Amino acid sequence: MAKSLNPEQMQDSLERGSFDECIGVVEDHQLECKKEPYQIRRDDQRQEFAKDVTALANAEGGVILIGVRTEKNPTHFGDEITSIHPFPQDLVNPDQWDAILQTWVYPSLQGVNIRWYPSASDPQKGIIAIYVPKQSSTQRPFLVTRTIDDQGKRVETVFGYFERRQAHVGHSTVQALHALLQNGFRYDDVVTQRLDDMWRMLQELRSAREHEVQAIVQRNISALLSERIEHALTAVNLQEQPVFILAATPMHPVNIPSLFTSTQADIVHLLEHPPQLRPYGFGWRTEERARIVQGQLRRVMIPEYKILDLWQEGTLIAAGIGNGSFLSWGSDRPEKPLDILLINPTVFIESTYVFAELSKRVFSLAQPLPRGVEYRIELRNMTVNGKPCKLGRLMDGPWRGVVLGMYGNNAPASEAVFSVKWDEVEIDPKVIVFLLVSKVYAWFGIAHDEIPYTERIDNKLVISPEQLQALR
Repeated sequence: MAKSLNPEQMQDSLERGSFDECIGVVEDHQLECKKEPYQIRRDDQRQEFAKDVTALANAEGGVILIGVRTEKNPTHFGDEITSIHPFPQDLVNPDQWDAILQTWVYPSLQGVNIRWYPSASDPQKGIIAIYVPKQSSTQRPFLVTRTIDDQGKRVETVFGYFERRQAHVGHSTVQALHALLQNGFRYDDVVTQRLDDMWRMLQELRSAREHEVQAIVQRNISALLSERIEHALTAVNLQEQPVFILAATPMHPVNIPSLFTSTQADIVHLLEHPPQLRPYGFGWRTEERARIVQGQLRRVMIPEYKILDLWQEGTLIAAGIGNGSFLSWGSDRPEKPLDILLINPTVFIESTYVFAELSKRVFSLAQPLPRGVEYRIELRNMTVNGKPCKLGRLMDGPWRGVVLGMYGNNAPASEAVFSVKWDEVEIDPKVIVFLLVSKVYAWFGIAHDEIPYTERIDNKLVISPEQLQALR
């Protein structure tokens, strides 16, 4: 069962040499795990070491644990520690590792501590913990000053920027770095607040904009939604990747009045901390700030991975990569190269449910309350080597939640769009999600009564959040 240890609990387990207490702990944005030490005689491994450390330093800090093996678990997000692999202390020289950070990272990192912990059962072996404290915002970003070319040669005229986001290390493309440098890298809270205040003042002065809102509403809702989905995919750079899209848009004019008023507004907190059903569940959290874009929407995103957009007129869009990093979580394993995308039903249903719950909370802050909402779900580019994706089946009993690809159903195409129009005043995620999910399952040739995580209420099938919560 997935679990977490706070930094004090983990350090206590390490100091006592009780490494088995770490089994079941899940990687997140502050924990990186490695089975074996970095082979620092090789330049590519030095670069990997520098990348992992700066990725934590550019975020909130954290720990790299070396000597533990992790595996993906299809029932929850984040790799899980499954076994301990201690090694002799003489395999690691902390002074050499410190020297690598001094020569491969700019500016210098503060307070990085590399410690070897002996095992209680065999003191001749142990594991390494690399502590990376939260760094001053005035020093960030930390850059890897050297890189390795295709021939394995070191290049010192090229640098890299990395940042740990959720449970993986993200890299920035040259386009993303250019945009960050143009806009002022990593606004601190004061600057961000001032920018938000400026936007609020502009909004108050734009009373003449009302006719523009009316013109937008008169346009075809579906066409406008498609246009905004393309806008999101372009921003997150997922136009050509396998991608999973969810969207909701009011069918009548509404406004999200507090969207630009303050970084402390409820709606901003909701975007930065969207609902989740359980720890390490699948959903739309990014650990990122919600930024104002062109005075029209707020956006949180991790480039090439996940995005959440909310437009002032109420359009809500979420998109995530469709491969083994998200929608097909657990389908790619190092020992078995990915030859087909296998959609994980738990990821699919849970992330759809929390999106519907998010829409309910967002629209409760709209003025006026929506009198109808169009929901959309899309799959795009869901192919590997020309083969359309599969929707996996879940095992039951003691193996409940494990995805079986051999019994999955093939998609009839690589792309599909499904929509549901909800006309009730009260938004009911249980019903809405089942209506959406059932259309996708039917497209894969699977009957409604075979959809997992369902229950009957008033003789109608709905999605059960309690069944999803029971997976933790």
